[in-house]
Order: sequence, then structure tokens, then C-alpha cells
Amino acid sequence: MGETKVLVKLRGVSASVLSKLVEKGYYSTKSEALRAGVVRLGQEFGLVNPTEEAWMRLQSEMRKTRKKVTAKEVLGELERVETQA
Repeated sequence: MGETKVLVKLRGVSASVLSKLVEKGYYSTKSEALRAGVVRLGQEFGLVNPTEEAWMRLQSEMRKTRKKVTAKEVLGELERVETQA
């Protein structure tokens, strides 16, 4: 997967919501919240399925923490996603 850099200027409600998502601890950064929002739009329009999104999130977490993930953890995450779908 490639990387795309985007400069986004937000005002009003969208800026307020983004700030609150970070302030309340739902996301660590505004960038993280925006990335999650893009993935959710992809799900809504059928471009990303929940299992694929969970796998991408897991890979991202592994890169950030350099943590080794066990097969049991992967299966647990997939089961969680499938029960939500």
C-alpha cells in the first residue's frame, strides 16, 4: 500500500468533532481519527470489508508497537469483527 499525504483544513462542526474525538481519547491524534474516518467511509460504500479493515488496523498497530502478534490474537480479532458485522 502506498502513502498519500493530504493537507486538510477544517472549520466549524467538522473541526469541533475531530478535536473532541481526540480530547475524549477515542483516538490518539487527529490524523489517526481522520484515517479511521476514511476507512469507515470505505466500509459504508463497500470498498473495504470489516475483516480487511481489522487486518489493516492490526498491521498498523504491529508497526507502531513493533509487537509480535500471536495467531490466537489475530483469530480473536477476526471473531470480534465477524460478530459485529
